[in-house]
Amino acid sequence: MNNNKVILVGAGCKDGLITVRGLETLRKADAVVYDNLVSPSLLSECKKDCKLIYVGKRKGVPSKSQDEINRILIDCGKKVPLTVRLKGGDSFVFSRGGEELLALEKEGIAFETIPGVTSAVAIPELFGLPVTHRGLSQSFTVVTASSADEKEENYKALAALNGTLVFLMGLSFLSEICHKLIGNGKDKNTPVSVLCGGFEKQHERFDGTLETIAEKAKSAFSPAVIVVGKTASLDLRESEHKPLSGVSVAVTGTDSFTRKLQEKLIEKGAECNRYAYLSVISQSENIPERFDGFSCLAFTSANGVEVFFDELKKRKTDFRTFFGLRFAVIGEGTAEKLMSYGFRADFMPAVYSADELGKLLVKKLRPDEKVLILRAQGGSKELTKRLDEGKIRYMDCPIYKTEINKDVLSLVKGNETYTVFASAKSVEAFFENGGTLGQSKAVCIGEKTAARFGEYCALPCLTAKAYTAEGIMEIIENDRKESDRI
Repeated sequence: MNNNKVILVGAGCKDGLITVRGLETLRKADAVVYDNLVSPSLLSECKKDCKLIYVGKRKGVPSKSQDEINRILIDCGKKVPLTVRLKGGDSFVFSRGGEELLALEKEGIAFETIPGVTSAVAIPELFGLPVTHRGLSQSFTVVTASSADEKEENYKALAALNGTLVFLMGLSFLSEICHKLIGNGKDKNTPVSVLCGGFEKQHERFDGTLETIAEKAKSAFSPAVIVVGKTASLDLRESEHKPLSGVSVAVTGTDSFTRKLQEKLIEKGAECNRYAYLSVISQSENIPERFDGFSCLAFTSANGVEVFFDELKKRKTDFRTFFGLRFAVIGEGTAEKLMSYGFRADFMPAVYSADELGKLLVKKLRPDEKVLILRAQGGSKELTKRLDEGKIRYMDCPIYKTEINKDVLSLVKGNETYTVFASAKSVEAFFENGGTLGQSKAVCIGEKTAARFGEYCALPCLTAKAYTAEGIMEIIENDRKESDRI
């Protein structure tokens, strides 16, 4: 019996607006069929072997026809255990989700829906405009100005409503909408707002009345939401100006790093997309069963710390066996991750590099001591070279490797203000697989990453001296301040 299922998940109209249940389902999916309006960060949540299928669906952008999408969903429903149809906003609000479910039902394929946050409410709210407000509007009506079958709404009925009118996909019809509403009895002085860009980097609000908005919003751009009614006279946007408001950042690298940096950037007011195109693949079978004979454990990344301790937890290792052992790390981020497991770093070089860690260990350890290096496969030879020169014994233990998710990498379009590279590996993966910066300014963690960037790209890059999320934010903030002064 076929137990396959297709689940329609409304992704919301911004990263972070997907429901908890929707996100949990996305993380379990074996295949994801997604739209152009879906945040790239969401696709980084998919499991490593999930098949990503892009179908477009945005006005003016090449995309699959609805019949083609239906066939894709039917094919997935017959062959794949769990398929998520990920749609921007809500699956049923002008998203043709109903048509897709009818096609699945006709084929006898099991389906389910998980609601999403529609732009008809979220975008006005972003711009400080409530669609209902006591004393001004007790209802709101959502209208699509672009209909597949070209059926026109009853403008006489719309003009008679006292509540808020929200028009989606209607910017090219703005003058016509206003003219028809006035012609059917709506007061020409009714407030109107045109809300452009939504949660994207470039966004703008144009205010006027039914009589004046077409002229005032001449420079308006898609995607746009048009709000007609008394609540369009309100502007309840947040008063706090954050340091990175208006800045968008693409964060590349592994899941753990991109997730941490995204949280920090959002706190500062930035719009942030995660592109976790580097997957950490554990090779924990290489971790020794016993640690007697070693005097120091050396970690070169937070990923190594996480793989190591997660494996020891699975083995039910008694951490008291670490008595007498010292810990060495490269960078504050790795030290923080080590501390999260209850261990403080004994050695950390002032300059965060494998070469400097090697120098420090040679200086601090005796010739009869031995180091267990726990790091990625193909790690820097500078560390072991320094230990060899200092006649310090060691075991170089590759406990994980990184693999490239080309589906996620292909989503990087260079539309953000900044693109962050957290390692030389992320730079290599980016440029060797067709990555493009577009108008985005590169930000690299440390001189080694910056040097690798320079081998692939002649453009200048910003270089964070501190190998941490805070270091990245500091250099972006300083660059924004410098740009504002120019």
